[in-house]
Order: sequence, then C-alpha cells, then structure tokens
Amino acid sequence: ARPQPVLLIQPKMSGRERSQRQRRGPITHPGYECPVGRQYGKHSIWEPDARESSAAAAECPALACATCSGLRLTVASAAAGCFRMAVLSRPDIVSWSVTKLGHWDVRSPEQIFGRYALPASGALLDVGSNLGWFSWLFAQGGRRVYAVEAFPTNQRAYRTTLCLNPAWNGSVTLAATAVGGPDAAGPCVVSGSAGDNAGNGVLRCGRAEGCEAARAGGLACEPATLTTLDSLLEGWGDPRFAVVKMDVEGDARARPAQGR
Repeated sequence: ARPQPVLLIQPKMSGRERSQRQRRGPITHPGYECPVGRQYGKHSIWEPDARESSAAAAECPALACATCSGLRLTVASAAAGCFRMAVLSRPDIVSWSVTKLGHWDVRSPEQIFGRYALPASGALLDVGSNLGWFSWLFAQGGRRVYAVEAFPTNQRAYRTTLCLNPAWNGSVTLAATAVGGPDAAGPCVVSGSAGDNAGNGVLRCGRAEGCEAARAGGLACEPATLTTLDSLLEGWGDPRFAVVKMDVEGDARARPAQGR
C-alpha cells in the first residue's frame, strides 16, 4: 500500500496577520550571493536592475509590458538558492513579501514540517498554488510538482516564473483550472481581492455570476474553468504524492474528499 501523503492546510489569515507572522523572526540572508541584481535597502535581498529586467522581458514576453500583464520581475531568496520570480504589480501581500523580504512564509520545504521529517520521496500536489512559492521550493529540491490554480492572473505569473527558470519545466505541471465536487457547475469567474491581497482569487460559479461588479470595484476578474480533482489525477497518471498543500479559502478540508 502507498504511504499516505502529508496534508498541509494553509491557515486563513489576513494580509496584516501574515505580515506580522513573517516579521517575528529576524530578516537575514542565507549567506550566498544572488546571481543577479543589486542590494535592496538595508537587508541583503536583491532586486533586478534595468539591464536584468530588460533581459528577462526578452526571454519572457509577459514581463515586457507590466500594464498589460500585471506582472513584474523580482529575485527570490530561498534556502536552496536565489531565483527569478514573477510577482503581481497590484498591491499583493505575497508579492510584497517576496520583493521586500525575499521569501513568502518559509524558505525551504523542511521549514514547513518543523520537527517532523520531510518525506524522502514523492511529489507535491499544490492546490491553490497562487504565485507558486511552495511549488518553487519543492522544484528547487528536484521534486515533481503538480499545481492547481484557478485565477488567470496568478496562472500568468506562475507560467512566467517557469519561463524564467526553464530547468524546472520538466518537473512542474500546472492545471489552470478550479477544482470542485462532482456536482459543481459553471460557468465560473474568479476575481482578485481588495486591499493588499490582489492575488487572492475568489471563485464564484453559477449562471448569474459575472465580472461586472468586481471590475466596477477595480478588481481583476476573468472566466475560470472547473473540473474535479479525480479528473486531474487520472490525466496525470495517478502520481504518488508525498505532500498535499491546500490553500483554497477556508474550504481546504473539503477538497481531499473530492479526489481518490
């Protein structure tokens, strides 16, 4: 019998609560030199300069027009090394954290588990991947990653980070869709959130749902596809997962029951 994967459920916190949580420990650099950029402020976090930004835009067209894509380039600082990452131009707590602190929540998969051991093998299932921070930590360690993200804005950022780090392309798969139970029905739209959480996609499904109200409020809003977790697993060939991470706006405990 296959060992059961570890289930990580992201706690639902406001942007302020997340920011305060990350500031509890000192902001330090792991001690290596980032491959590109210049030193940011008083912390040893690095930002791309104009030359690096131009080079990245030439590699990945989504970065060529920030007003068109809503994305910008930064350099993230993880325990396994620095890497280029696409973040959102709109106010967004994850983007702010990666840009100003170099990371989001943790810097390595081992930090997620604390005193527990990280499973020695197996893939990551990242449901509600957002900008992909946890995907990138596992990809850096050579793990296979299967991600699910419903918000098209975040999907563009995720794909752009893959473009910036082509070594991960063979090990990371993104399902650009929402997942729901077998009785869930569309059409669906997903919109960003107000305040400093633009990448926090809110999914609404049903015949009466549309983007008019969200756009009138200045929020990004786009149509979203909907499928079941079982369908995705079957399409992926039922991979063996060591870790399942879920961040689906308070509904995380319901999602595992929708997949084998």
